[in-house]
Amino acid sequence: MSTLLETRKLTKRFGGIIAVKEVDFKVEKGVIKGLIGPNGSGKTTLINCITGVHRPDEGRVFFESRDITGLPPHRVAKIGIARTWQIVRPFKKMTVLEAVMTSALIRVKDLSVARSEAVDVLKLLGFTEELMNRRGSDITLVQHKLVDLARAIVLKPKLLFVDEIAAGLRPVEVEGLIDLLRRVHRELDITMVVVEHLMTFIMKLSDDIAVMHEGQLIAEGSPEEVAKNPRVVEVYLGMRV
Repeated sequence: MSTLLETRKLTKRFGGIIAVKEVDFKVEKGVIKGLIGPNGSGKTTLINCITGVHRPDEGRVFFESRDITGLPPHRVAKIGIARTWQIVRPFKKMTVLEAVMTSALIRVKDLSVARSEAVDVLKLLGFTEELMNRRGSDITLVQHKLVDLARAIVLKPKLLFVDEIAAGLRPVEVEGLIDLLRRVHRELDITMVVVEHLMTFIMKLSDDIAVMHEGQLIAEGSPEEVAKNPRVVEVYLGMRV
């Protein structure tokens, strides 16, 4: 497999706090990679540095061997990196379909093409025509999360960051989400980085996993290797093994 994304010694500070410290992070093309760690471990800050939300203080970001360090979010999206957001961005007056079309129009200029592509993505995610025409004020939390996912997918990214999409969902919804993300990965051939603090979710979904703690990567490997790693057990369970 070839390396799609790589960070080298990536560091981000907020005042006197080092949120991400000299992180070397790689994503191979064609995988679902898990990125886990306790709340506040630096996961979202790392993603924000990669996607242009924050400019790193030190280090570099490479995508398909191209240095993209510090590019603004709209340029990062255009070269093939999309993301969902940890906190759902609600839309109340637009319909589901209109919200996804708005995202599609970043990439295409024809309204009918944007509509067709938005419908295709929403169907893949299980939305009926009736649901597509509901306003944002009339859909559930899990549906809002799936709309956010659809808005990222319709950009046709090569790499998709999915940031804590399972947060706040019931166990049955989480299981359905695992199947859905696998289908998106398989049918659309999108490399994914799934960011979570729920280890069970990541273990079932990922091909390999990276673990962050206090701004640094502390472990990386297959789900089985990570689950047995003494440092990971200590971080998650508070015990040494």
